Amino acid sequence: MSRALQLALIGVGMCLLAGAFAVSALYVPGVTLVLVALASAVAVTGASRGARVELDLSTEQIEEGEEVTVRAHVAGGLAGCCRGALTLLPGSAPTKLGFHDRSATRVLRPVRRGRVSFGPSRARWADPFQICVRERASERRELLVLPRVRAIRRADLERIFALPDPRPDLSAGLDPDGLRPYRPGSPASRIHWLTVARTGVPAERGFVAESSRMPVTVVLDACEPASDDALDRAVRAAASLCFALGAAGGCSAMLPGLPRLETVGPGLEGWVQLHALLALVEPGVPLRWELAHGLRRIVLVQARRPLLPAGVRVSCTVSPLADPGAGSLFEVAGCAVRATARTRAERAA
Repeated sequence: MSRALQLALIGVGMCLLAGAFAVSALYVPGVTLVLVALASAVAVTGASRGARVELDLSTEQIEEGEEVTVRAHVAGGLAGCCRGALTLLPGSAPTKLGFHDRSATRVLRPVRRGRVSFGPSRARWADPFQICVRERASERRELLVLPRVRAIRRADLERIFALPDPRPDLSAGLDPDGLRPYRPGSPASRIHWLTVARTGVPAERGFVAESSRMPVTVVLDACEPASDDALDRAVRAAASLCFALGAAGGCSAMLPGLPRLETVGPGLEGWVQLHALLALVEPGVPLRWELAHGLRRIVLVQARRPLLPAGVRVSCTVSPLADPGAGSLFEVAGCAVRATARTRAERAA
């Protein structure tokens, strides 16, 4: 029950008592309370009737450290009918609603990647005695904060291109392309018998033309990160490498939880989608390592000390953690790019 209704009922009760016991002195406060409650309800309801709160962002995507303008505006209602206040974001100080100025603006600078939710903004109308109160709330708005991309020199990229290519020699210019369901008529040599024995489901090795393979694949491993900051630095390093390698001729990327490789073309085709996927990387999501079979130079980015997966040949590792016993090719986004021991041995040979 609202305060205005309670006050009106008290006033009506006083008037009834005045009539029942012939106490005329109770009529004055009783009628006064009814009129005050009625005036409060009329003023506040009139000010808020048909009003709506709109919350807008200046953009839907930004990089870490960039600014976004958050603006809330009250439309509709009877401006000036009674006092009102607009709270832009939960926890922020309310702004008084004037006759002409019915909005609030704030500039924010998100510092961590991922989805950021804003709102709801709330407008509140009330009489001076807080007898009648009305509120209107906006919808929430979401902002995608992308990992910041750091510049990489062409000379540093050449160090990656100079690493030995670990691809096996395959005939007919074909590279393995993971596993796929067995298709009747395929050669028996393509059947992956280990998968058949383990699952009972016929599967075969897929192949793709060697020329369609990107020269470098960036693999981001988010399992067991040393810290949230280490994972964020690893994601920034992966984003920087994908952008630079894509601009230098194209690359592919393998991200946690995704069922296929993402590709960035020579003209940065596919970069926008990949950048958004990198912003949403969560710790603990495993990789689909079967996608790595037959890839060319693999750059493994990890948020922990480098741990090489079994059965996958990695050309170099990228980690934000220090490793005094290993030299680095170069650094990007606070991470060191290091050739693996096997790669260093092959280069020496």
